[in-house]
Amino acid sequence: MEQLSHSQVMRVLYGLMSGMFLAAVESTIVATAAPTIVEDLGGINLISWMFTAYMLTTTVSSALWGKLSDLVGRRPTYLAAITIFIAGSLLCGISQNMVQLIVFRGVQGIGGGGLTALSFTIMADVLAPRQRGRYVGYFSATFAAGSVIGPLVGGFLVDAFHWRVVFLLNLPLGMIAMVVSASALRGVGGRREAKLDIAGALTLSGSIVCLLLAAVWGGNVYGWASPTIVALLVGSVVLGVGFVMVEQRAAEPVIAMRLLTNRTLVMSMVIAALTSIPFQAAIVFLPLFLQTVHGDSVSGSGLQLAPLMVMMSVGSIWAGRRVSDTGRYRALLLGGLVLFLLVTVWISTLATATSTATVLLMMVSLGLAFGIVSPIINVTAQNAMPVADLGAASSALMTFRALGATLGIAGVGSILLTRLRSGVAELPGSEGLDIGALASGPDTIAQLDEPLRSGVIDAMSHSIATAMSVGIPLLVIALVAWYFLPELPLRDHTDIEVTKGARHVS
Repeated sequence: MEQLSHSQVMRVLYGLMSGMFLAAVESTIVATAAPTIVEDLGGINLISWMFTAYMLTTTVSSALWGKLSDLVGRRPTYLAAITIFIAGSLLCGISQNMVQLIVFRGVQGIGGGGLTALSFTIMADVLAPRQRGRYVGYFSATFAAGSVIGPLVGGFLVDAFHWRVVFLLNLPLGMIAMVVSASALRGVGGRREAKLDIAGALTLSGSIVCLLLAAVWGGNVYGWASPTIVALLVGSVVLGVGFVMVEQRAAEPVIAMRLLTNRTLVMSMVIAALTSIPFQAAIVFLPLFLQTVHGDSVSGSGLQLAPLMVMMSVGSIWAGRRVSDTGRYRALLLGGLVLFLLVTVWISTLATATSTATVLLMMVSLGLAFGIVSPIINVTAQNAMPVADLGAASSALMTFRALGATLGIAGVGSILLTRLRSGVAELPGSEGLDIGALASGPDTIAQLDEPLRSGVIDAMSHSIATAMSVGIPLLVIALVAWYFLPELPLRDHTDIEVTKGARHVS
């Protein structure tokens, strides 16, 4: 069997990176435009749903795209994801009210889930696990660049043109990604005749949506013991049990139950979810600390995250090359998890007196730790799966990672607001303060009179530190999962053949 050459591999990766850059930019660019959007469309009480809708549909759809690509082929499925993303962007750009924008952000999220999940699935098609680490750094660098560029470009577009341009910019970018991907992915991935598991997709989606809504609303819109939150949690469990029952009888299940007997895959999913929670929370709340406690500008959040993203790329490239050179991953993964835990303990000591330089050093260390862990988990899980289940297994891994990221923002954010609310309530003269406004940035806090302003800043720093400490027990559990993670020999071949210039799965 002839393997793909470096130039052929890079041609495929260029197509994938174009789509991943599109999704990475979109995940951050809207935050800068949010205040202007609310000023134009109204509906400030719905502002959080601009982000929640995107996260919900991204998480839910991640589980489905890989299985769909197993059935109809990688290339058409990837192009469909780009098409849906472009359509959602266009609809967002012409939205006339906040409800329309939220719905269309959900459409965007469906496409974004496909771009992310399918990128790692297709990469597994064309690269052997032993060689995958050498190339995974390209993906990390692409995601890091998109995440940093997003807020900067968003601020410029809003100031120079209009907030609608933030969404309409995706049309030319999306078309470029489509042209590059259509050519680069020609012949990659096979297809087979089968039926879609509609019942499994619905029960899985319903279970995830109920869980995420409980995390978003719990302690914020509704109390944790309120009938609404309890009903959502019960509904998530019931639908989850229903999903398992459906999958046991489905001819082509979304997530075959036999996959869950693979210890490597299960432990990888656990570690992916548990590490995504504190990492995503840090991406959101460490810049919030600099903005509210130190008074830094919101528009500079992209620059504040740059050290973290750069070191994530460095850690990913280094770890990937080490895995490729040695063929071993357990010791390196352990080192990354231990570093991750130590940095999270460090972050939990945040206080008003913590300097900007210290926070940036925390970001650098966190980026390095996550950069080491993330690519190893991808390679480990995919190496353990047969090619027939590669799409479904990759999507399952991405679903758990996306679920962890969403819970990191929603769940940790809810804990932060709960702690902030109780801390501010103890301050004299705090009656009537809008806790949500205090947590949105520095402007509201700066307008307060002393000594209330200093008291609110102290409460904010303590609340962020308390919320981030949630990651400590989660990472301890991740270390336990590492203990049960076997070290399998990394395959040095793919299931791709090259015949007369074409590529296909054999």
